Parts: sequence; structure tokens; C-alpha cells
Amino acid sequence: MKIGIDIGGSHIGIALVNKDGKIVEKSEQDINNQENISKFLLDYVDSAIEKWSKSADIQQIGIAAPGVCDSTKISNLVNLGIDNIDFKVIQDKYNINIKSINDAKAAS
Repeated sequence: MKIGIDIGGSHIGIALVNKDGKIVEKSEQDINNQENISKFLLDYVDSAIEKWSKSADIQQIGIAAPGVCDSTKISNLVNLGIDNIDFKVIQDKYNINIKSINDAKAAS
């Protein structure tokens, strides 16, 4: 199983995907408060992993975001007012490989 995360300008979407690429479960959350958004994103991902890891072996997390992506770190998310967000804390906590990509590149 894998988790896919889409960080947009006004929402975050997250989905659990099986080995055949089918979405098993998904969730979306509006982002309407720019204050402490990095913590919100990390908490949201953390709670989804906690929920889904009880029933699935999660092997990887992929993140698409509008910014400069470097493995677990995303920077320059101008539309969200975030300088940097590092998902390494999630990777270390669950021992799950995390990869991020700019959302425009992910779409192509």
C-alpha cells in the first residue's frame, strides 16, 4: 500500500492506494487558516497513517506540492505562506520512504 498526498492552495487531499493503483480510502481537508499550516499538514498526515497502518502495510508516501521539492522537504510554498516543511519526522516515526515532487511535474 502507498499513500498519496496532494497539497493545494486551499486544501490537502490524501489517499491510501493499493498495489494495483486503486484508491482504497481517501480524505480531504480544507486549509482555511494559514496560521501554523506546517503543523496542520504534519498532524493530518500523521493521523491518516495511524488510521490506515492498522489495516495496511504502508510502503511509501508520495507528496505533490506547489513548491521546490527535495525528497522529504518542500520549500517555497508561496501560496500557502510556508518557507519550509519537512516530512522527515513522519518518515522517521513510521520508517516509511517519502518522496515529494512539484505538483506541475507530477501532472505531466
